[in-house]
Amino acid sequence: MASSIEPPCLFQSQRHCYSILDETLSLAVLDPLTLDAKDRSRLEQLLLSYFQDNETGGIFRSMICYGCDNRSVSTADFNNFVVLPGSHYVMELRAPTSHVPIQLQQVSATAMTQLHNNTLSHAHASVDFVLHYVSVQYYADNAEVTFHQKIPVKWKNGIIGKEDRTTLTIVDTPSLEELQYRIRKSLDFSIELKKTNSYSFFFSLASALIWKESTPAPPPPLEKVDYTSLYLKGCSDFPDYLADLLGPDRYLDELAGIEVGHAYPEVEARFKKMYDQAPPRHVDGHDLKLGEHTSEIGGTVVALHQYISPSFLAYYTVDHDAPART
Repeated sequence: MASSIEPPCLFQSQRHCYSILDETLSLAVLDPLTLDAKDRSRLEQLLLSYFQDNETGGIFRSMICYGCDNRSVSTADFNNFVVLPGSHYVMELRAPTSHVPIQLQQVSATAMTQLHNNTLSHAHASVDFVLHYVSVQYYADNAEVTFHQKIPVKWKNGIIGKEDRTTLTIVDTPSLEELQYRIRKSLDFSIELKKTNSYSFFFSLASALIWKESTPAPPPPLEKVDYTSLYLKGCSDFPDYLADLLGPDRYLDELAGIEVGHAYPEVEARFKKMYDQAPPRHVDGHDLKLGEHTSEIGGTVVALHQYISPSFLAYYTVDHDAPART
């Protein structure tokens, strides 16, 4: 907890002002009878320094609502869009009297019930409040933003993170700082979408929910691949890999789990004899030329010799339906 009050020139950011607000509300919601002298003094100091209708209070309200120090924000709007939702609708600003400055007081039980039953409507009002500022401040020259007078409820629901259509329910309203971020992200998305699809709805649910999508990190640059070397390495390694996989006596069809349905011993014996007379099993690559009178290669066929079992070859060549079944 801070031990002193910072002058307005030291308001570092909107987030800094929210930390002051959070500290003030955390003290205000405590039972006054349980507050010690130090906390009571601190609460009074915070209220007198930041929550009064004076120059410092005006800068504080402007920073919290808009993130800048030069916008006029009434204490009524500050109470409605910052203090009430920030305290979960249990604390509100009390108007000053001739003897007592602006204070924080508990919302009455009747008003609290009313507020809790209508927090969605209250959140919609907060969206309208921020949207008006954002539209004027950042998009005044964009006709798409300024053209729309009635904003769809589904868009507002998406901005506050409530996507169903229930109208009366308790909603935890985001801070004005967060609402400004979501609204600007939504408007930027819709503006870009309109450039490629002029028929797209500007205030759509898709644009309202774009704040939920984190921006993916750009992919790392692709390393340059030497495909010629990779291809040559693959051609060199493949025969050894195939030999290790099958060993001296195993065949590819056996590795695939193919079982011939009917044996043809005479034909199989012929293939075995051919195998005995042929060179040892090996792998050849045959380059295919793109034309009859060109040296340009259009592809390579890999030929596997003696890697299919004689029994499978016998079955395949005798039974004409075998190819379809295998």
